[in-house]
Amino acid sequence: MHFLIRIRQSVYDPKFYFTLRFRPLRTAFSYFYTLLTGLSFLVALSALFILVPPLTSFIHRAPGYLNAFYPDGLTLTIKNGTISTSKLESYSFPLPNGLKESAVIPPDIDRLIAINTREDRPVEHFPEYRTLLLVGKDTLAYRDERGIQTIPASELPNTTISRQSLDHAVARLQSFLPFLAPAAVLAAFLASFILFNFTLLFLAAGAFVILIFTKIKHAPLTYRQSYAIALHGATLPLIMSVLLWCFTFILLPPIFFTLLFLVSIFFNMQYDIKKPATAPATAEKSTETPPKE
Repeated sequence: MHFLIRIRQSVYDPKFYFTLRFRPLRTAFSYFYTLLTGLSFLVALSALFILVPPLTSFIHRAPGYLNAFYPDGLTLTIKNGTISTSKLESYSFPLPNGLKESAVIPPDIDRLIAINTREDRPVEHFPEYRTLLLVGKDTLAYRDERGIQTIPASELPNTTISRQSLDHAVARLQSFLPFLAPAAVLAAFLASFILFNFTLLFLAAGAFVILIFTKIKHAPLTYRQSYAIALHGATLPLIMSVLLWCFTFILLPPIFFTLLFLVSIFFNMQYDIKKPATAPATAEKSTETPPKE
């Protein structure tokens, strides 16, 4: 409960921010890392309840997908920068119905993968294939927001893809299903915790902004005091970042993170800039003369 109160104070409580200048910097770091641990745990829970179930379902159904998707006689070989197939003609994999209805798939796409290793430079006619991925004789091509991108086959490792190799890969993947949930939770927790630590670099710069701000307002702080305030000021943007990711899987853009941080600091420093940079007195001596008897 005490920590929840501290979170509320870090989101908005100007009087609390005024007291931060008198607290050791280690208490701000202790709060910050406790907050990071809690937020990383929320990210891990979102992975457990949102990502793991559909991934588990997909792996369970993978053999059926292969039966309907990948023909027995098709073998794709990548060797010394050249791609070849066991089929003489070009081949394409249709776009699954679930992806066709997705808003992220352009309406002019109706193939998932198109393979044409017989013609020279089929990439030049990429739009005509109406596919997400085109496999050519010496190049892979795909389309993203920047346009058509290519990957030379010379950058790919030598390998052979066949129905048998895919069945073997799916069988191995299914053997790891019992470990999928704990592995996903652990990976999500560690990844988010490590990424959140990079916020400290941002806050190091933010502390300079606070330092300048207080000097302008004629209530200067030391850099240590400014950094303590920055550690608490990151509470709102960090919480918003996690909530946005958990519900939409969208990362909060850095510009919005910065704006939330500056807004939080500005409003929480309104009490601070009106007070002198001295510790509040714990007791005051009476200046009155005791009455005479």
